[in-house]
Order: sequence, then C-alpha cells, then structure tokens
Amino acid sequence: MGVQGVREPFMVVESSLTKKPRRIRLALFLLLNFLYFILTPFTPTSSLVYAQDAIADVLVAEVILAIDDQRFDEALTLITEALESSPDHLEALYYKGVVLMALDRLDEAIVTLEHAQEQAPNNISIAFQLGVAYFSKSEYDKAEPLLLRVFEEQPATKNLGYYIGFMRYRHKNYQGALQAFQVGASDDPRILQLTRFYSGLALAILGLPEKAADELGEAMRVRTVSPITGPADRLRDSLAAAKTTEDRLHGQVQVGAFYDSNVAVIPQSTGEPTIEELRKQKSEASGALASFRLDYSWLRHGPVESSLSYSFFHNGNNQLSDFNVVNHLGALGLFYRGLMASMPFQTGIQFTVDNTELGGEQFLRRYSGTVFGTLVESQHHLTTIQGGVQSKGFEELDLSQVVSPALRAALEQDVRSATNWMAGITHIIRFEQDRHLIRGGFQIDRDAAIGENFDYTGYRLQAGGLYTLPWFNIRLRYDYDVHFRMYDSPNTRFSRTGLLPTGITPHVTQTVTEQTHIVRIEKSFPNNITLAMDWQNTFSRSNIDILFNFDRQVISWTAAWAF
Repeated sequence: MGVQGVREPFMVVESSLTKKPRRIRLALFLLLNFLYFILTPFTPTSSLVYAQDAIADVLVAEVILAIDDQRFDEALTLITEALESSPDHLEALYYKGVVLMALDRLDEAIVTLEHAQEQAPNNISIAFQLGVAYFSKSEYDKAEPLLLRVFEEQPATKNLGYYIGFMRYRHKNYQGALQAFQVGASDDPRILQLTRFYSGLALAILGLPEKAADELGEAMRVRTVSPITGPADRLRDSLAAAKTTEDRLHGQVQVGAFYDSNVAVIPQSTGEPTIEELRKQKSEASGALASFRLDYSWLRHGPVESSLSYSFFHNGNNQLSDFNVVNHLGALGLFYRGLMASMPFQTGIQFTVDNTELGGEQFLRRYSGTVFGTLVESQHHLTTIQGGVQSKGFEELDLSQVVSPALRAALEQDVRSATNWMAGITHIIRFEQDRHLIRGGFQIDRDAAIGENFDYTGYRLQAGGLYTLPWFNIRLRYDYDVHFRMYDSPNTRFSRTGLLPTGITPHVTQTVTEQTHIVRIEKSFPNNITLAMDWQNTFSRSNIDILFNFDRQVISWTAAWAF
C-alpha cells in the first residue's frame, strides 16, 4: 500500500460523501478485490500478502463508515483487527491515530502516528494529524515544525490557520499570527471563536484597537455561550474605554551638557589669508543645553488621529554666546492607521513651522509640509516612504538699499533662502521585538534658492543600527548619513581656494560631500527617565575649500524625563 493510497484525512478535509455513496464505494471495492484475486497468477507469498492487505483495506473502509457515524469504539475495534492482519498498513495506522485522537487517547495516538510517519515521512496528512496531537498536548515545540510544513503546502487546511497563528502568538510574532488567522479556514465554531479572539489580541498589540474590538465582537457572535465569551466582552469594553481615557497629552523634558570642537564651523586651513585669520579665533566650547516638547492629541475618531506639538531647544556656549541657538517649533499632524491584509500601516501629513535664533538675532525661519506612509510588512520588516516641501528663509542683508544694480545682482547670488523638495524611502529590519534594528534609506532633494550659488540637487544615503545589550538593557545606537550636493552653476564669489578676483568669469561648479556619524549609548530607568551620551562627528569636503571644508565633533550628556 503506497503513500498515495492514504485517503483524505478525517480532520483535514471532511468528506462530501454521504453514507449511501460510501457503502456503494465499499461494495465496488470488494468486487474489484475479488476480481483481482481471481485473475492474478497464484504464488503462495504474493497471495498471502495481498490477502492480508485486502482484508485490511476492507476493514479500513468499514472504519471510515464508523467514523462518519461517530462510532469511535467500534472503529477502534475494526482498525485493531486490520492492523493484526497487516501490521504496517499505512491507512490503518493513520485512521487508528485519528480514532485515538477522537477518543482523547493522545499518547497512544502519537505512538501510532509516529509509526505511520516512519513509513511515509513525506505524507502531509500524517504530519498534520501528528502535529495536531502534539498541539492538543501543548507540546508546541514538537507540533510547530510538523504543522508549519503542512502550512507551507496547504495553508487552507481546516483549523490549521488557528494552530499556526496561536503558536506564532506565543512567540510574540503578532503579525505572523494575524496572517495565519486570516489564511486559515474552519467550520468548527470553537476554532472560529478562538481565531477571532486571538486575532483581536494581536490587533490590539499591533496598535489597532478599533479593529481589535471588531474581532472580539465577532468572537462573541460566533458562540454566544462559551468560556471565552465573557473575557472577549470585557476585553472589547476595555479597549474602547482605554481609547477614550488614554492620555492625550505627552511630553519630554531634557537637560544636559556638551562639548563642541568647532562651534563657529571654521573651515580647514587653505593658506588663504581670510581663512587663516578666521582660524585664529576660538571655536571650541563647552556648554549646557535644554529642550522641552509637548504633544496633544486633540482629535481621535476611530483610526483617525490629529495632534498638535510644540518643542523648544536652547544651548548656551561658554564664552561664545554669539553662537547660542534658540529654536521654537510648532507642528500639526493628521494620521490614519489601518490594516492591509495582515500588514498594519499608517499614513499621515504634517505641517511644521520653526524659528531659529543665533546669538539672540533672527537667523532662519522654515515652513514645512510632509506626507508619509509606513507599512509593517512582517514581524521583521518595516518600510516608510515620505515626501515633502520646505520653504526656508535666512536673515539676509537688505539688498533694496544697494544702489548699484551690478553690485545688487552680485550679492543676490549668495542669498540662501530657498524652497526645498524632498522624497525618500527608509527600510528597517527588526529583531527580538525591536531590541535590535538595522536601518537603511535613500533620499533625493532639490534646493531652489534665490541665489544661484546655492541651487543644488542632493542625494542622501542613510544607514544605522540599534543593539540592546543583554546587561541592564543598555542600548547602543549608530547612525550614518552622507549627503552629496551637486550645485547647478559656477560659483560667482569663490575659486577653488579663495575669493574670485574681480572681473574673472566663474568656472568652478561646487560639489560637497558631508558625512555625519552619531554614536549613542542610553539607559532607561524607572519613571520614564533616560540617560544618554551622544558623540557626533561631521566631516564636510568641497572642491571649494573656503566654503565647506570643515570637521566638527560634538559630545553631549543628557537626562530626559518623558510624561
């Protein structure tokens, strides 16, 4: 009896045959066996083996009828008789396992099904039943590889989606669990209710409380009277109450100290007199910093949320107060959370306005609009795409008072105020519930400045990672950013190493490569307190040395409290 002779498993796919067609099939089976016995040449050994298999086949057919009628004790007697006739009969072993499972004699069923699997290790039906037997005994480590094999080949097998989803849920793979629950099929009300119940739990953990409440409501409707109905009802009410009472106001206060090796961003030595004079000035300093942020969710309606934010930043440089920075930023965001198949996503749009003062004087004002979409493809993968436009206005000289048109036109070439367009994509690989991360991204941006000397097209590559140490949950983070800027026109003010002589036609088109490395060590403490140390290194190189050739290191120590 070959592997292909195993009939459709009783617990995998219920037969659509009624009892009457089953009995007709049994009669035809007996007739064909009789003809085979008459027409086959006689040899003692072959006839004996065939006779034993034929008897077992007949008994297995009767077992199937008994299973259909749920006469499991009778089925067990018949299947035992079949195995006495043919001890290694594959179908008989399989159905004995099925019957023993129906009688809740799981240990005996496992022994029988393991014997069957030894004969047919690639048989999906046997693997499924053996996996279900292990699952029923809560031996999930043994059940998982068997059921996963079936899931890869026949994901729509009845009840299988629940088994796989439940085991993934235990491993905290909530998105994988949700995927299995959605793929699975069942007509067993108990399995359907459990599937809905754990789907609701997974959705709640994934940050989709509205959809979680819907699933828990369905769990109660599948079976109105069951041990799960009460917990599902309470969980649904808890989710609704949590959404209503969840704190709408969040914030963070941060204080710290820093050391900056090049506060004034003085270029490297070029031999040009102006630069050498600048380099004589003190540019390194230590100081203190403070920041404050508030976020208020003023609108929450189902999956839609809108928030208002305000942040303040100030640093003070010892002995270099002309480079103290004060920044105010306000933001308005609108977000939508949903589910695409089993993949959570969030889309949103945000508008920000920020103002920066340098040394107590107005320096820069920016207005920004950003749209983004984030898709959680799986437990380990997350992708964000974004695009935006920003209008930035630097505090420039008032050129309207310049009388000479030629001089005014020359000065206008250095006006940095611009409109910036940006688009990019970032992908994150996640491990151990985000204890470890790997990040990579790419952006392209275009600066359309008033002054042609500052028009550029830029390309930005980003990479980084997060690793959480096994000791004290200390987190190590590294971020790398390199920005290539290709300017559009030859610079009208500078040659490669100095000021462009008057009357000389410009011929140097600037290119800049700016690299930033950030290393961070942080440790969280009770009451939402985090201590961190950051080390930022910036290296900028340009073919016009006087402008963008500089190095800068900033080390900071901060303490933050979130509320």
